[in-house]
Amino acid sequence: MSNKFHVLDQPMLLYAGFANSGHTKDLQPGIIGVFDAKTFNAVSTVDTKRPIRLAQGSYHTKDSLGAFYTGLKKSTKTADFLPTDVHHIEYSPFQKPQNQKIVFGWDGLSDCNNLAFECGKTHRFRIRVWGEGVYQRFNKQILRDVAITTACCEEDTCGTGCPDDGVHCRKYTQMLVDAINNDYEIGVLGNAKGFVKASVVLPSIATKTATHKVMSIDVCDNGDQEAQNDIQRQYPTQVIVRTKRVGGISTYTTGCMLNAATMTDYTPITPVDLAVCNVCPSGYTLTGARDLYTISANEATYANAAAVVTAYQNATTKTFNAATAVNTTTEIFTITAHGFVTGQRVLYSNGGGTAPTGLVNSTNYFVIRVDANTFKLATTLVNSFAGTAINITAAGVGASHTLTASGFAATLLNSNNVTEVYQLEVTSGVVVTALSNDMISFTLTRGATCTPTSASPIAWVNTGDRFVSTQKKCITLSKTCGNANRLAEVKAAYASNTNIVAVTLKTAGTCEDIYEIEQYSDCFGPDGCLTEERPTFPAIAPFEGNVWIDCPCVVEATPTEPNKCGIRLEVSSYFDTFGDCSWNPSDYYSFQPTFVEIYEVEEDGVACQVQPTMRQTQAVQIASQNGEWVAREYVNLVQLQYHDAFMADPRLREVLDLNIYQYIDRKAYYNVYYFKFKQYRGNVNAGNVLDAEVYELPIVVKEGVDTTAFTNYLNTVFAPVGISVEPRIDQPNN
Repeated sequence: MSNKFHVLDQPMLLYAGFANSGHTKDLQPGIIGVFDAKTFNAVSTVDTKRPIRLAQGSYHTKDSLGAFYTGLKKSTKTADFLPTDVHHIEYSPFQKPQNQKIVFGWDGLSDCNNLAFECGKTHRFRIRVWGEGVYQRFNKQILRDVAITTACCEEDTCGTGCPDDGVHCRKYTQMLVDAINNDYEIGVLGNAKGFVKASVVLPSIATKTATHKVMSIDVCDNGDQEAQNDIQRQYPTQVIVRTKRVGGISTYTTGCMLNAATMTDYTPITPVDLAVCNVCPSGYTLTGARDLYTISANEATYANAAAVVTAYQNATTKTFNAATAVNTTTEIFTITAHGFVTGQRVLYSNGGGTAPTGLVNSTNYFVIRVDANTFKLATTLVNSFAGTAINITAAGVGASHTLTASGFAATLLNSNNVTEVYQLEVTSGVVVTALSNDMISFTLTRGATCTPTSASPIAWVNTGDRFVSTQKKCITLSKTCGNANRLAEVKAAYASNTNIVAVTLKTAGTCEDIYEIEQYSDCFGPDGCLTEERPTFPAIAPFEGNVWIDCPCVVEATPTEPNKCGIRLEVSSYFDTFGDCSWNPSDYYSFQPTFVEIYEVEEDGVACQVQPTMRQTQAVQIASQNGEWVAREYVNLVQLQYHDAFMADPRLREVLDLNIYQYIDRKAYYNVYYFKFKQYRGNVNAGNVLDAEVYELPIVVKEGVDTTAFTNYLNTVFAPVGISVEPRIDQPNN
């Protein structure tokens, strides 16, 4: 007897919800459940002696790729196993990366550490940045020197708290921060935010009054460009950006706006894929998935598209005896080989008899499929998917009652003197067979959508104070000696620039004049802890080629704050990634951290013997279970299970219906359930002479999706065998 196990991986299941009722054939794309291995019906709690399996609705949009490659839309199922052979269900939460943060100089704790500057001296600082993202970008570590030159001793006013020949640190610390943030390799080239972001650490920061704000809304949408365009069209004077997407919820944010400005409520207008929202929000109407077929018919067969609909709907008609085909206890209708699918709309007719109590003649209902020969009826599409059947309290009378598919739609695509080509749209899963001499082919499947019919407007909310500062710049313009100034011309040049506060004549001379312009900064956020947010200013267009520069002879106020300064450095990582169209699982990727250090050096580059203290205030945390990892794991596990190579050509992926990768957000993070079980062999391995395969099945759930109900479902189902969801100890890093 062998006690050895072969631990095998199962294909990864990309979670879109769970089902605790119904049949495996009823599963919508991404929906997961536990099902009886014999009946294929969902189980609410396990029978320890009956084999079960996990199943998930297929993400495929095509059921067939040819005569010998069919059944793609059938649900994905695991090997059978006994409930007592479940080893564990473990939950592994994702971990987002955490950047390194250090403070150099005064850190708010010790007065012994300070950035000290001497008058009339050039202070040099060396910044070293290293890590895999840096090596990928530059093939080496970054070593950059920045220099800060202080004012001459007789020109500087220190204020209080300065040592001999010392100058107040605030001004020069800010200059050091600006030099780091504006450095091409460290602060600009790394990525949108640079490898290193520097900020000043100060003991006291003046309180500011917020003059501006940003507003945001959360919307359940498809998360694509069209969804953002819909919002932008309703607010043409605002610049709307998507700032976050968690699960199916997108967060949209306005640009900086005055506190007094308002935003009218947003009214949703665009249908949303049901797979995005799982459940249609209030005010939305569920539209079931639809299959599209192309029909080529003789020109004389159909008068118009409506005739096509009538013919193909009538072909589905099923006749039944209302006295014998209806079970008033279970609400189940029995019609052999009925061909209906869950969510299919059908028109009921009593055929001149008496309708079963609960049904009304000439009324549309929705099917809840039980199996190939039985079904129930629901009043709405939502109820059919939920399994909420109509209560049939009494059987009917008559043998000519009928149910006929309804809701088909057809469109004439083209015609000539011989043939006409129509597009026929039916409930997804309905089997359509060619009539008469028609030729029919499947085209595609459109997923279920939630269409806003009476959706409540969504109010924008204030999500943050913003501030605006000003600065002044000057230019010097020559003129014919003794002539009038050109103030009117300069003002006119900037009259349409809303970022300009004022243009004035600062100094009038005989042959030259100095003009001063005052401008608003870009909006900036609130100050951080001991850190003053630094405003940024948009570039001012030169006037007749003359560049605006700092104004001469500006007298700086004597500092009154304590002479204590430091800088905070926060590191981020940069990695090149390819878009979804060209993505290949063999592409190298890494999310290893980046590190930084800073120290003061002498003119010859040798480190100074006396240094301000550099202290790490936040350690690096490596990311785990991000979308890049999920995409690659999915490909690897599918190849292992089906021996199916990943197709790098996007057109070939479309032809072979391999575009499930579009459901994986490579920029998101995923929680993972690990479901480990031993395969049940039944009588095949009665003597226990074969090694038992042990499978571990990963179920991945995108961040932001609440899985409390799913966890409770698993705990309830497997309670009879003492299995519940437990934390995973050996959480992988990737």
